[in-house]
Amino acid sequence: MKMKYIALACGAAFLALSTAVLSQTISVPQVSIINPTDLIQVIPGGNPSVGNRYATPAQITSQSGYYKSAPGSMFNFTFSNTQSTAAFDPAGTLAYGYVTFAPAPSDGAEQCIFTTAAITTFYLTANTGQTLSDAVTTMAANARNCYLYSKANATWNRSN
Repeated sequence: MKMKYIALACGAAFLALSTAVLSQTISVPQVSIINPTDLIQVIPGGNPSVGNRYATPAQITSQSGYYKSAPGSMFNFTFSNTQSTAAFDPAGTLAYGYVTFAPAPSDGAEQCIFTTAAITTFYLTANTGQTLSDAVTTMAANARNCYLYSKANATWNRSN
């Protein structure tokens, strides 16, 4: 009989403890600022697997990662996978400009080039293993040219 009461007391204690544990509210941490270089863990398809996978805010939210510079003469720039805009603000007309698209863009990524001054000779190229369709060869002042990446055929197509 004494064992019966001990078992009952243990069961009641277990239920009380389980209820206390289950009724706790788990607070999700809140981030006040997300920086373009932050990494966020991604669980593809909602199925956890071995190995962590991460993405930048731009890959998840289409938040525009950008590059901005004021080149004094000729410039050479390569997009990173997290950048969608390259803005150039030179003091005057540039004779040459070289831009290369990202090495491993996501399907549907768009990368745009903007300049406040004319670029007389503009070399726009795709990265290794990619194709570029309808590349511009010069840019007027305050011009913007965008290209959309299709992973199916590894091609950058002009989107404006």
